[in-house]
Amino acid sequence: MKLLILFMKNTLNYTKKIPKTSMGSKRAIEVSICHWIDLLGYGSMLKEVNFNPLTQHAQATIDRLKIFQQIIRTNSKAKIYNSLTMNDGAVFYRDLSPRSKSVTFDFLNRAFKVHNAVNTHEQALSLPGCRSIVAVGFRVRDKNYTKEDLKNGIGQYLIDQVNNKAMSTEEAILKALAIKPCYDIVPDLQANFAFTKAYLADDRGSKGGFGGNNFYVDSSIFDTNIPESIKISEEQPFLDINGLNQPFYKILEFPNMPLKHVNNDLLDAFEIAEKITDDEQINKKLKQFAWKPNI
Repeated sequence: MKLLILFMKNTLNYTKKIPKTSMGSKRAIEVSICHWIDLLGYGSMLKEVNFNPLTQHAQATIDRLKIFQQIIRTNSKAKIYNSLTMNDGAVFYRDLSPRSKSVTFDFLNRAFKVHNAVNTHEQALSLPGCRSIVAVGFRVRDKNYTKEDLKNGIGQYLIDQVNNKAMSTEEAILKALAIKPCYDIVPDLQANFAFTKAYLADDRGSKGGFGGNNFYVDSSIFDTNIPESIKISEEQPFLDINGLNQPFYKILEFPNMPLKHVNNDLLDAFEIAEKITDDEQINKKLKQFAWKPNI
């Protein structure tokens, strides 16, 4: 029984965690970073086989998708580089730290490695490759209602079954692992304006300056200077839409070196917050409003 309760606590949010106000605190509004990556020309491949997986050359489209998703899966890491895959596209996401620039560096480093891993496989098969957009923005934190529903529904049912000796602990755990909710959501991507910004830039594509199998990064991540070890293209596309005029950098090389060599020119969460809004009190407001999960 203790094993089952421990499992429920870890996987179904069985207990409520009260946010701290110091190190590791959760704010009502976070500064998020997102990496949107998608395969180029995948829709054209489907069109060529008439969107029919049974045609002669359709297997190539399926294989391409499987390889892409395998790379996404193997490069995802719990809490620091989570991902959501949607067919031929995926998004990695994380909240940045107001205490350490190392979180910013780590995310960029992982994003560039994933981008190159996909392009390496694509180029070996003479395929178009992928485009990556990394953007930052505010995220409004909200309750994970899916976990709440699971806890109050099937979670409580399984606990009752074990308590009544109608089911073994092992059987209950296996059933919990196999749960498929009728409604699912990724809370970290809801009201996440970094995700919105990355998606909009990708949607602009070549016409908006975001062409080819390249790696584009929101300039708000950097201080006034770009680290010398990061090589950028002279091209500087702008996301100019709905009043948003956000410059991006096309990154050609990202350093494979210790953080200390590039740290000074990268920004932490609160420094980025100051760049993406003209509100002079933004950091005070971010610190003031702690997340209240019952709201």
